[in-house]
Amino acid sequence: MFRHWLGLFILLLTLSACGSAPSGQSLSIELRWQGKPIGCGGQLDNGWQVQELRFYLYQLTASDDSGEHSLHVNQQADNESNVSAEVTLAEFSCQAEALRAPLTIAPAIPEGSDQLSFVIGVPFELNHQNPLQQPAPLNRPDMFWSWQGGHKFVRLEMARADQHFSFHLGSTGCAAASKVRAPQTACEEPNTVAVSLPWQAGKHIVLDLAKLLGDDPDQKQSCTFHFGEEQACASLLQHLPQAFEVVP
Repeated sequence: MFRHWLGLFILLLTLSACGSAPSGQSLSIELRWQGKPIGCGGQLDNGWQVQELRFYLYQLTASDDSGEHSLHVNQQADNESNVSAEVTLAEFSCQAEALRAPLTIAPAIPEGSDQLSFVIGVPFELNHQNPLQQPAPLNRPDMFWSWQGGHKFVRLEMARADQHFSFHLGSTGCAAASKVRAPQTACEEPNTVAVSLPWQAGKHIVLDLAKLLGDDPDQKQSCTFHFGEEQACASLLQHLPQAFEVVP
């Protein structure tokens, strides 16, 4: 009798846990070059190799005739360190023989949604906090400039022979007493990037680097917001939202 009731108790606990699990939807961002998926080695047909790419995003929303619906990225076991309550780190890695950034969102995108939007960056109120006390994913040293400058919203590194290309996007013109102090007012150039995409069920998001960089990028086009890179940075900022698209 004891074993019977123990087994029933365990079964009820299991059903309760299953019923309380948040519903979600898998959504990945696939990295492409000239419309074709980039393989796990990151090799492009012009000799460049993608070494790393990651970016922060927030304010993920779906829109339909009734308005906007906020979506959140779940803290699953495989991406827990890349998710906070407000900010997600989309990090590209080898997934099914291509470079993809997997996300698990909840609630699922509502049926009838015709637009998906998000912002690349980190909100000002989170961008300039003490880096030693911030939770994941805002505790990544490779995605941080300084307490004054805040986080790198995008980090793209590529190499070809003896050339190296870098794109580090972040806020500029942030006035503070020193680099180890946070600005009290908004930066002159926040450099967050809004992305809005037409959406249909069954499709997925791609990021085509050719639309961001051009067909044959040069290391002189690098942008880390240093002096002399103004033209290159302006071009990359202009083309970044256009490099995202939704495909079947």
